[in-house]
Amino acid sequence: MLTGYAQSSDVAQARFIFDQLPQRDSISWAAMIAGYAKNGHADEALQLFVEIMEEAYDVFEEIQQKDIVSWNTMIVGYARQMENSSFSQST
Repeated sequence: MLTGYAQSSDVAQARFIFDQLPQRDSISWAAMIAGYAKNGHADEALQLFVEIMEEAYDVFEEIQQKDIVSWNTMIVGYARQMENSSFSQST
């Protein structure tokens, strides 16, 4: 349902459903971010991306033995966040 609302330009209803989810997965995060971006809500898309990065950091901090995969995942995530932040500031 979330994806359907997001794709049909009803981002308010999509966000309502997103906020009610007891557990959000990569599909729900991606659907909501894409819905915002597709419907001209770049600031909201970026803010949601920042939120997912903050949640990812919390999970990363809980990892007892960080390996190259976990480190690379965080580095790529932060690099994309910086890239998107720089893009939104230049437009």
